[in-house]
Amino acid sequence: MAAPSFSPAHEKMLKYFEAHPQDGIQKALWLRHNVLVLSVDAQHDAEALAKAACKRLLESGFAGMQVSVDVIEHRVLLQANRFEEAEHLDCE
Repeated sequence: MAAPSFSPAHEKMLKYFEAHPQDGIQKALWLRHNVLVLSVDAQHDAEALAKAACKRLLESGFAGMQVSVDVIEHRVLLQANRFEEAEHLDCE
């Protein structure tokens, strides 16, 4: 099954978040058109990252989409192939 495709704006946001390794982001993906998942190293502040991601999304034109950010631990994703949510934030 092919991965879902999203708009160029969605793809631009993925590239933006994955280009910032200082934030501990290993992988970014859209779970749905309005749910961004950021897979991060465990030692990073998930709450602060979710807030910063929401701010960036809202500034980039995602304000009317009821967008949210889920921050998950990359180690769990790799080892167990499942999400273990460290933080969830509805962007407002």
